[in-house]
Amino acid sequence: MPKKRLSKNIGALEPPPPGPPRRWVRNGELAKYLGVSKMTLWRFKNEAAFKFPPASVINNIEFNDLDKVDAWMEAHSSVS
Repeated sequence: MPKKRLSKNIGALEPPPPGPPRRWVRNGELAKYLGVSKMTLWRFKNEAAFKFPPASVINNIEFNDLDKVDAWMEAHSSVS
């Protein structure tokens, strides 16, 4: 049986954008960062009215981008 060879033309990966590295945390760490319970964080994520930034899911594990969360907090911190 002949061995399979990988294609050499798989495309080049793009380098990350310049600047500081992105910060990623899981839900428990994010709840602590925000100073809320895990249930409150779940509500933020599941209530469309909050417009909370979506997490990236890898192997059924959610990873949250703290830069996006910080921007969301900044946008929602103004008091009318």
